Amino acid sequence: MEINLTSGIQHKNTMAEIDSLRIPTVEFTEKQLVVTKEERSKTLIGQLQGQGATAKILLNRLPTVWQMRGELEVLELPNKLYLFNFNNHGDLVHARFGSPWTVVGQKLLVTNWTPNFDPSNAYIAAAPIWVLLPGLPIEYLADHHSL
Repeated sequence: MEINLTSGIQHKNTMAEIDSLRIPTVEFTEKQLVVTKEERSKTLIGQLQGQGATAKILLNRLPTVWQMRGELEVLELPNKLYLFNFNNHGDLVHARFGSPWTVVGQKLLVTNWTPNFDPSNAYIAAAPIWVLLPGLPIEYLADHHSL
């Protein structure tokens, strides 16, 4: 039911009227969905903790911050979220696990892309931290991969 706020008159839309709007639909084949998932395996999701920045600013700064060898594509999403598409697997691994990152004076959190990612309801819930423990006896030190 639709309400016209200027006159207060209510209009009922019939199914025939709704069907006559000819709202376009998009259908994907299984092959197209598989290709999309494969392409997204080269993608990270990032979120800035602060004011946010444009995709252009991140595209200009991140290759230097991440010391990239390959190319980067940045897509801006709602909620200060970004998609980072890599063509070099080593760059993706470094960006994902070499953090914490600071870009344009703000912390940038990154995580793996997941299927059915919805930027309108998404946020990054975990943040890596580095802790300095001066004087820690050597027997308590461990390689970060073994933790």
